Amino acid sequence: MITGELNYHHLHYFWSVVRVGGVNAAARDLMVSASTVSEQIRMLEVSLGARLLRRKGRSIEPTEVGRQVHRYAEEIFSLGREMQLVLQGSRTPSMRFLRVSAEMSVPKLLVRQFLEPVLKKHPEARLVCREGTHEEVQAELAGHQSELVLTDRPFGAALDTRVFHHSLGRTGICLMADEATTRKLRRKKRDLSGVPMLFSAAGTALRAATDDWMARTGVKPHVVGEFDDTALMKEFSANGAGLVALPMAVEQASRRQFGLRRLLVLEGASVEFYAVTLNRRITDVVVETVISAARQHLK
Repeated sequence: MITGELNYHHLHYFWSVVRVGGVNAAARDLMVSASTVSEQIRMLEVSLGARLLRRKGRSIEPTEVGRQVHRYAEEIFSLGREMQLVLQGSRTPSMRFLRVSAEMSVPKLLVRQFLEPVLKKHPEARLVCREGTHEEVQAELAGHQSELVLTDRPFGAALDTRVFHHSLGRTGICLMADEATTRKLRRKKRDLSGVPMLFSAAGTALRAATDDWMARTGVKPHVVGEFDDTALMKEFSANGAGLVALPMAVEQASRRQFGLRRLLVLEGASVEFYAVTLNRRITDVVVETVISAARQHLK
């Protein structure tokens, strides 16, 4: 339970410890004793009603709550530094932050393509991008930690907060692999029996569509790995670990960045992407830029 007002002095000590990775290093930076740093953080934990740090071997890492608090602290102290620069006349103030949460199942290549136009068209805006599970990005939107969520599946009806899903478009799915693997499978006339495959995590829209195609076509995959992070999945495939099912919207980028080659298109399989907001109508020009760029890309 949170007690009293937030003490920003205590928060700064906590932020410093996470930033440098330890109490002793933070104490040296802050020119105080390690016991002072520890006591300040203990008082912050008491006021917030949660543990913020835990030991991991010889080092210290933030807890789950600690990671949340640290994200806020990063923004708070970043704004403080900006304020100083603005008052000194060495920087003009940012118009606003755009806080975006992307579900881990949305390929990073797509997230970049959706958000990149903001940097080009709105140089006065600052992106704050977070990544998380389906449950985490829902909670961030409901808790006003983000104003826009990028996801490949709608939020459940059980969510307390009313949200609005803006369809960004739909894309087909293809199987890709490194050049040697695709060349070998083409010689086998694309026989997928016993071929090693890397799948996105269970519960994602991409996995559901791929599983459905496998069931319809009678393909029995030899699953050698499941991944929350599609970028890591592509890294494994690029090094010969197996086939991957990917949205066709990232096919060209996957060729350039990872050297993957298309083996075949999964007929009748597709995945849809959404921007989820707390507002039915999109009136903010920066958010509109993201949605327009995504829809253009997924045409």
